[in-house]
Amino acid sequence: MVNTSADARRFFIVGIGASAGGIEALKRFFSNLPDDPQAAFVVMQHVSPNHPSMMPEIIQRETNLPVAAIEDEVAVEPGHIYVLPPGYNVELEDNRLRLRELTRNFANTIDNFFYSLATNWGEKTIAIILSGTGEDGQEGLQAVSRVGGIALSQSPETAQFETMPNSAIGMGIAD
Repeated sequence: MVNTSADARRFFIVGIGASAGGIEALKRFFSNLPDDPQAAFVVMQHVSPNHPSMMPEIIQRETNLPVAAIEDEVAVEPGHIYVLPPGYNVELEDNRLRLRELTRNFANTIDNFFYSLATNWGEKTIAIILSGTGEDGQEGLQAVSRVGGIALSQSPETAQFETMPNSAIGMGIAD
């Protein structure tokens, strides 16, 4: 059931999934955002659960928007960037980000979040796949597309690792 409340229709939530080589793509993406994008951004980068992530600090250098590691049950607000901490999956439930401990490394982290976006935010969802290896994200992109959201993929020519973008594009649903 897609959330149809007025809150869900005020702004977009942009889910961005990346893996190997994604840092450069994320830096380029966030350095080109306007100061008032009327969207919230949730970044899922495949990183080892055994090492601390510097991703919030890296992204913060590229934008004036506030950037923070996701804390359990944080309310999503437009003009903010939320970064998944290592060792967790994240889901959107009722305008809140819920952290779930990973049971396996990268257990479809991107797909899981994109599904929750499609289910809870509907057509005001944008899902983006950036550089990486593997296929995580392609099924979630399908879910976003089915509810009328926007499914995007980085051009393989610009990706450091093109497997994830090629997987998404090969499905024929990338807008």
